[in-house]
Amino acid sequence: MTRKWIFSDYDGTLCKTRDDKITQQDLQFVKEWQKKGNEFIINTGRIPREMNKLFELNDIDLDLLVCCDGTMGYSRKENKVLYSLEIDLETRKKLWNFVKDELNRWEVSYCTPQARKMINVLPKGVIRNDNFNYQEFLGTDNCKNFNELLEDENVISFQIACHINDVKEVTDYFEKNFKDLRVLMITNQTIEVVHKDAGKDYGIKKLAQTFEIDSKDIYTIGDGPNDKEMLLFNDNSFLIKSELTNKKLFECVKYSIESVHEIEKYIK
Repeated sequence: MTRKWIFSDYDGTLCKTRDDKITQQDLQFVKEWQKKGNEFIINTGRIPREMNKLFELNDIDLDLLVCCDGTMGYSRKENKVLYSLEIDLETRKKLWNFVKDELNRWEVSYCTPQARKMINVLPKGVIRNDNFNYQEFLGTDNCKNFNELLEDENVISFQIACHINDVKEVTDYFEKNFKDLRVLMITNQTIEVVHKDAGKDYGIKKLAQTFEIDSKDIYTIGDGPNDKEMLLFNDNSFLIKSELTNKKLFECVKYSIESVHEIEKYIK
């Protein structure tokens, strides 16, 4: 039997709750999928350290990851970075010059393959009015000082969380002044910039090259705007639908389902 490969988003797709719990039906599907000799790969905006905690929480063991929106591939079994796309020092200096005077209204963070670090944390109400704590949700670390951003050679992404009214200002500035970066909307209030070649589709292509995977044996599952390129990778794409689903995403997929385990009905 031909080995098949599922690339799935995590938040909002495999896990649809803020308590990070995967449903028993989806867990059972993933484990049965693995028993058949297939691969289930998480393609996520998170980093490996964050995913390790979630796998432990859900008692699930997956090897391959595409992390931080396609900026790196990782093997958990080998504890090895398979590829990474860093943001160069000069670009990081420009990013810092853009945000350094706005830290009273924007939360700024960045990622390396090993960690997600917050440069600053703002009080409730400055950005969001609910009790959602982004730092606790992701388990981020605080920077000792901004020089860490400039000194670390392995920075793979840079994020700004801002009030909804500031989103256009930030995205317009990035798109105009950082042609060598790709701008991604992670949430309706969080903008991420990564290497211009990065994206969840790029991660699939890199792993497909590494493991000699035929495109027809690849299936993708996602739910949000940053999954769009992944869902367009081939015709074997599945959208997790909900009341909040962006209507344009339905144009990117062949199938729409409510839970990951439903994909089993469509795979022969």
